[in-house]
Amino acid sequence: MHTDRNEPQQPWHFRRKPRPGRQVKVRFAVIDGTETGPAQFAETLNIGVGGAFIATDDPLPPGTRLVLGITVPAAGREREIEALGDVRWIADAEDDAVHGMGVRFHGLAEDELEILNGYFASLTPTVDYDEADGI
Repeated sequence: MHTDRNEPQQPWHFRRKPRPGRQVKVRFAVIDGTETGPAQFAETLNIGVGGAFIATDDPLPPGTRLVLGITVPAAGREREIEALGDVRWIADAEDDAVHGMGVRFHGLAEDELEILNGYFASLTPTVDYDEADGI
């Protein structure tokens, strides 16, 4: 796992398993100055309002700026949320079970946050055994 040297290290696997239902389609492209690179397609293993872990065999280096299109089910249909983000850390070592990158979102609009929160609320509640006491 590689991280930005200025950030505290957070292992990608701080949740031992992906949360059910948190796998959604994502389109992303690198922002380089005023240019945007070609779109790449992947899926998240975990997503929240602050960011996502995107599974990909070719993660981008920490600090890379991205434009993202996140597709979530909402009110019986799929909705795409546009977001800016940056790669915070990657998992690409031989012993990493899944390769990918942790991406932090920037500037989600209020309506996009509502769509994400509505999606999360529609999911079956789960218990993160890592976080639960006595289970």
